[in-house]
Amino acid sequence: MRILIAPPKESALSCAAENALCTMWVGYLFNLFIMTTQKAQFQWDDPLLLDSQLTDDERMIRDAARAYCQDKLLPRATLAFRNEYTDPAIFTEMGELGLLGATIPEAY
Repeated sequence: MRILIAPPKESALSCAAENALCTMWVGYLFNLFIMTTQKAQFQWDDPLLLDSQLTDDERMIRDAARAYCQDKLLPRATLAFRNEYTDPAIFTEMGELGLLGATIPEAY
């Protein structure tokens, strides 16, 4: 990228205004340089940056599902895997929380 800066031949600005404008322009160019030379940092906890696109209601659902999975589901699923059995109560609980199947309004 090549940027040419040429001052006007006849300046109508005062010296202080020219200095302020120059300082502002240099700051803009510096920020532009920093933004174009730094690599984007990968976020392992949200690789597709979906969290910033969620509404407040969707965040509440995500947090409730995460809390259920961490507190109640994980220990029971680990034991079920080790002992090779399935606890049917898990499906009932997940259904009560609305985590099984799509929740589509009746209008459709």
